[in-house]
Amino acid sequence: MGEFNWEISPDLTQYKQIGNRYFIFESDVELSWTDAKKACEEKRGHLATIKDSEELFRIMYEIKDLKFYWLGINDHENKGEFISLASGKRDPFLYWQENEPSYTENKKNCVYFFYVK
Repeated sequence: MGEFNWEISPDLTQYKQIGNRYFIFESDVELSWTDAKKACEEKRGHLATIKDSEELFRIMYEIKDLKFYWLGINDHENKGEFISLASGKRDPFLYWQENEPSYTENKKNCVYFFYVK
């Protein structure tokens, strides 16, 4: 799931406007977090962050299938301190499933969104 901002107006038919931001919900292609980040950057955007509970619920409404969607936050620098790729600051809204983040594998540093309807 990517969020996009532009200085010029592109063709927005593939994007979904939620509030004042535009998103693409890619569910046809499975990518690693790094490849998903790169794909968003190639479209002049970035992996999305969720700013508040209202936006979370609007995004949940748009999800059509049971897939994982990478988010633009990680704790690569400091375990447990999740930083937004877009702002470079701590992500202000984290809505974790119970017992998450679990760190059952030492490799877990990237965040995905998964919603079961």
